[in-house]
Amino acid sequence: MKLTTIPRIKRVSLARPRLRRPRISSRKVPYLLQGGPLNMAWLCSPGTLRFSYQHWRGYYDQSNKWVSL
Repeated sequence: MKLTTIPRIKRVSLARPRLRRPRISSRKVPYLLQGGPLNMAWLCSPGTLRFSYQHWRGYYDQSNKWVSL
């Protein structure tokens, strides 16, 4: 098919209200860690896996308290 005319480019009007689709997102709640090597850190979920940092060995439980091993 042969193009005989130049396609028209529509102008974008910023005054016209746009329809916005709702975005799926999770509710982010900060969890403050208490004690241990990361006492000033905030996490997005409670608790951590076991880890070691310098002379610290342990993990944070569900209530974000330090549990040493």
